[in-house]
Amino acid sequence: MGTKKLFYSLSSPSTNFLIVGDDRYFLLTVANGVPIFVPDRCPHRGGPLHLGKFVEDGRKIKCPWHRYCWRKESIERKFLPVIVNRQCLTLAIPKNGNKEMKIKEIHKAFML
Repeated sequence: MGTKKLFYSLSSPSTNFLIVGDDRYFLLTVANGVPIFVPDRCPHRGGPLHLGKFVEDGRKIKCPWHRYCWRKESIERKFLPVIVNRQCLTLAIPKNGNKEMKIKEIHKAFML
């Protein structure tokens, strides 16, 4: 039996940052142009990756706090899938048991 998912449609096409429970995600477009939401916390110390910079021809993201670099592919592995239907984006968010999940949509300016 697979992980249960909550399907959540974004209320605004300009949403590029999400808070799901205690987790933060930002919108990233992968090589084939598909949008995905990836974790915003740096694996090293939890720094805000959405304020980082792409380095090495866009293959790595540099954390703004301690300058650690992470391969884009390693960050993308923990993504929230996005279903694109015209202008509407729907996310498949893994559920954590029967716990209620609070979701907050935000539009932010990014450094990336």
